This record gives sequence, structure tokens and C-alpha cells, in this order.
Amino acid sequence: MARVLILDDELEILRLVADELRRNGHDPVAVRTPQLALEILNIPCNQFDLILCDVVMPNKNGIDFVKEVQRMPWFEGEVAIMSSYASMLNKEINEAGVKHVLKKPFTVDGLMIMMVPFTTIAS
Repeated sequence: MARVLILDDELEILRLVADELRRNGHDPVAVRTPQLALEILNIPCNQFDLILCDVVMPNKNGIDFVKEVQRMPWFEGEVAIMSSYASMLNKEINEAGVKHVLKKPFTVDGLMIMMVPFTTIAS
């Protein structure tokens, strides 16, 4: 199963995603700010298979956060974006190297379908 860093400023979404991932055998770490996520990621031994990131957040948007993460030489995982604006941001999402998009509002089933490529990853 996958180790997942979840970044969303909405506490309800953060809890829902973390709880569902945990219930399905994944190892989630949930944070509400890009600053805290970057602090966690700047510790090279903190490896994540996936970062699941909201786009619209205070102080730094998810696309800028993803671009910063992609410059970290030790980050070898993948990034997924959660957004209700994904179709409007398609070009920016692609340019940031994001391969997975979870469109809000999403269902638990939609979340688990997105996680299928990560179910065989050993944490």
C-alpha cells in the first residue's frame, strides 16, 4: 500500500480522505498548509508514494506547490491534484507534471479508483 501526503485546507475533506485511505490500508499523512507539507517533504528520509494536493489554498496554490515539490531531487513519488477547477486548469496541471486528477466533488469510490495504481506499492 502507499504512503500518501494529503494537502487540503478544508479540514472535512482532509479528514475524509485520510480516514478512507487508512481504512483501505494506505499510510496517510494529512496537513492543512503548503508550508507544513514542504517542511515534511524537505526531510529527505520522508518518502511518499503520492502527494494528493488541493489547488485552491491560502498563501500558495496547489500548482505552485507541485512545481516546488517537483524540484526536490529526493522526491520520487507522484502527485495528484484535487480540484473542482481541474478542467479550467488543464494546461497548468499538465505543465506541472501532474498525472492524476481527482475532480471535486468526488466520491469515496472515485478516490479508491484513483488509488488503484498505488495499491501494489510497498510502503
